[in-house]
Amino acid sequence: MKPELQGLKDRLVGHDPALSKAVETVTAVDDSAYGDFMARRLVEMAGVIVMVISFFFRCKPQ
Repeated sequence: MKPELQGLKDRLVGHDPALSKAVETVTAVDDSAYGDFMARRLVEMAGVIVMVISFFFRCKPQ
C-alpha cells in the first residue's frame, strides 16, 4: 500500500466499530418507521466501508 494511503486505512479500521454501534443504536429504538428510515443510512455507511476496502485491495505499491 502506498504510504500516503495509510492514514485513510487507519480511519477505515475505526469505522467497523462505529457501524456496529450505529446498528445497535437503531435497533434499540422500538419503532419500525424509525428503523426503516435509518436503514438507508446504515446501508450507505456500510457501502462506503466496503468501497474503501475494495479500493485498498486494488492499490498496488509502486
